[in-house]
This record gives sequence, structure tokens and C-alpha cells, in this order.
Amino acid sequence: MNKIKVYSLIFGTSLIQLVNPNLDKVQYCSTDKTIEQSLEELEEIQYLNGYEDSYQLEELLNNYNYPKLEVLKHQNTNLYDSTKDTIKWEKLYQTIKKNNQEYLKTHEEDYLEEFTEQELIEILSTVREFITQIETERNLDNKELACKLEELTILKEKRIPYVDIMFTGELDWHTFRLSLTEEWDKDYFKIKVAHEIAHLLQAGCPDIQKNTIQVSVWQEPIEIFNPNQPSSLRTRTIDESVAYIVSQNYHPDYPIDLPDMTNFNLLQFVMLPKEDFIVDETIIDLSLTKNQEGFYQLFNAETTDEKRQVHEIMHTMDTLDFYDQSLYDNYPESLNKITEIYALNSLNLARYLMINLIERKQPLPKNALFYLLNLYRDYNIYTLNIYIEELESDSYIKDYFVEEYKKLENIIWKPLEEIYQDKNLEKQYYHYKYNDQDLEDLPFYKFLTPLRQEVDDYNEFKQKLLELG
Repeated sequence: MNKIKVYSLIFGTSLIQLVNPNLDKVQYCSTDKTIEQSLEELEEIQYLNGYEDSYQLEELLNNYNYPKLEVLKHQNTNLYDSTKDTIKWEKLYQTIKKNNQEYLKTHEEDYLEEFTEQELIEILSTVREFITQIETERNLDNKELACKLEELTILKEKRIPYVDIMFTGELDWHTFRLSLTEEWDKDYFKIKVAHEIAHLLQAGCPDIQKNTIQVSVWQEPIEIFNPNQPSSLRTRTIDESVAYIVSQNYHPDYPIDLPDMTNFNLLQFVMLPKEDFIVDETIIDLSLTKNQEGFYQLFNAETTDEKRQVHEIMHTMDTLDFYDQSLYDNYPESLNKITEIYALNSLNLARYLMINLIERKQPLPKNALFYLLNLYRDYNIYTLNIYIEELESDSYIKDYFVEEYKKLENIIWKPLEEIYQDKNLEKQYYHYKYNDQDLEDLPFYKFLTPLRQEVDDYNEFKQKLLELG
């Protein structure tokens, strides 16, 4: 079957759909054949946003190789206790102290200085406590961690923080320099230390970074620092969301401001129907262990083309979350492009949601199925409304999303009606009224109900504004 592509082009006009599947051709047949045809249709649809060329993925993925085992051997092992497979925490203070002094000798920046002995001891105590907590929940490569800790510097940032953005910490993943602003609020400070150490866990060790072999997992997002090392797992959307979650779990009684996690939520949302997916934990595990192949497996991406599509989705997420400057450079005449890219990205993810719903070994309860499909649509309409309001985008983009989402839904009803052995499934869906109790026995109940409430609160607020005139 030829690849079906839905192109989106903006030249001061609306979305242009060049090619679209014939959704009326799928007929009832054997269950296996019906499922196979529907999955093929979903897998072959791709919503392109015209921004993909900037990712430069084709050649990089064609040449991508995993490192040989000998490349991964760690030279920095002074902090590693091989008999206990742990860190020699008692040696860490002197190692960091030495690194700090050597760094300041060769870097004359006037805005960095050493912490006092007591301050540094307290910071390292937080590091150890945080790492120890992480290890009770998941397996870490302590040999790799020791390799990174041996290179780490921890210095005090002396510049005055921005008025509107509290500058509290930054980890340079290439020099392993952690700079922190001294905080009066010690609880908040500890969470920020934990946040940056989470980034240290996500980073590759110096032994790997110094080799020229392509090691996609251990590098920054391609559009940030290293255009020769593609990675779908290492995006700032995932990095920052994971670091937020694990650092917040470290100190749950002291919540800090929640970052914008819309795209991270969507990524988790589409994976919920997979039986082995645990909301938050699966992606956290993949991120902290740098399991690139495990991440591809979430999308069942095996071929180069399938992996390329995953990369494009993930880097589109980064473009949206961090408003890549090149987006403005390429489309200075219209902020519509940002809203449009969100709509197309969420449609690409919707395909995976529907694929996962069909491929489940154990079908979800009917009402849970209806709840998921309804909420995914409503959550994206809610988000698009915010984009449209804040960026003054055209509302046709929301209408386009709704129309395309319905077309995707139309593909799945034939196989789902056979899976559920219910020819009235689609009719029931269109009469469904959501109820949170429909999810109560499911593991993603606590993840989805707040999203539903977020959408409902927004809609209620907008309705009150309309009533007030």
C-alpha cells in the first residue's frame, strides 16, 4: 500500500490536505483481516508539518549504529566500589572539591565561586539521599554514575537571579559543571539539586562522550547542540518532565511549580492502552537508563522509516515546548504555524493511541474505551483553544483537528466492533456521557481524571464568560 500523507502547508492560507485515505473501502471480513487492514491504514497515515527537513534525520538514522561494548568501558572508576556495586560516597567530597578548584583555575568567570565546606557537604548529602531513593525504585548503572560523578564540579552562581525567573540550577552535560544559586529556602534548594542530578543520570558519561562513534542516546536533542547525534528519547520535553517528576517525588511534601507538561501528557496518553505501560514510570525508567531501543518499542518502531517518524514527533514536541527560534525565522509572518504544528503532532500521536487500542490483548471495558477517545479529542481541543487565544491563531486549525480526528476514529470502528463482538459499538460511542467511575479499576485512573477536570474547568470558565457577555 502506498504511504498516505496528509500535508500541511501555510502560505498565508489554510491547511491544505493533498492526499487523504478513502475511509469507506474497509468492509466486514474476518477479524484478523479487518484488524490488519485498519492497522495498515493507521500506520501509513502521516501528518507532515513542513518543518521536518530541519531535523536532518534521514542520513543520520541511515548511518546510526550502536556503540561496541569496548567503547562503553569506563575509565573513571575511582568512585566505584565493584565489590558492592555502589558509589564510594566517602570519597566524593574530596573529588568534587578538587574538581572545583581545578575548574576555577582555568576558568576566570567572575560569577562562579566555591560553596563553603558545610554547604558542599549538605549538597552532597542531598545527592546521596536522592540517588539512594532512586535506587530503591529502579536499577541504576553505578559504574557509569561513578564515572560522571568523578568529573562533576559543583559551584555557586553569584549573578543576581532574573526578577521573573528564579535561576536556581544548571547542569552543563558536556563539562559536567553544576552551578547553583544559593537559596534561603533550603527545601526548595534540595529539590533543585535533585532535579539537576536527575539530568546527570540522563547524561552520558565522559568516556562515551569523548568517542566519535554515533551514540544517539547519550546526546542533547539534535537541534540544540549536536546535529550529528539524533535521539528521540533525549528531548528536552522528556528530560525536563522526568527530572521534574523524580525530584518532586523525592520531596513530595514540598510541591514546586508544575511546568507545562502538555506534550509529555499526550505522549503518556497515547501509550495507556499498552498492557505493559505504567503511567510516568515507563518513560522515567527509559529516560534514566537511556534505553533508546525500549523507547522505539513503545511505538513498535523497527524500520528506519518508522524510527524517523518517531524522531519527528519527538522533535516537534521540543519545537512546541520551547518555541524553537528557527520556527520564527522560517515563518515570521504567522504564529498560526505553531498552533498548526501542535494540531498535526497531536494527530500523529492519535494514530498510536488508536493502534494501541486495537492491539490490546485484553480489550478495555467499553466505557473506558469511549472515555479515552473522548478525552483525547477534548484535551486537544482545549489546548488548541489556548494556542488560538494566546497566539491569535485562526480557529480553522481546531476545526481541521476535529475533522481529521473523526476520520481516524472511523478507521477503527470496524475492527473494534469485531473485537468487542458488538455491531452497535460506534453508535454507543456517539451517545456516551463520560463518568470518572468508568476508569476506577484501571491503573491510569489517577492520570486521566485530572486532565478531564482541567478541560471541564476551562469549558465552565468560558461558558461563564459567554453568559456575562
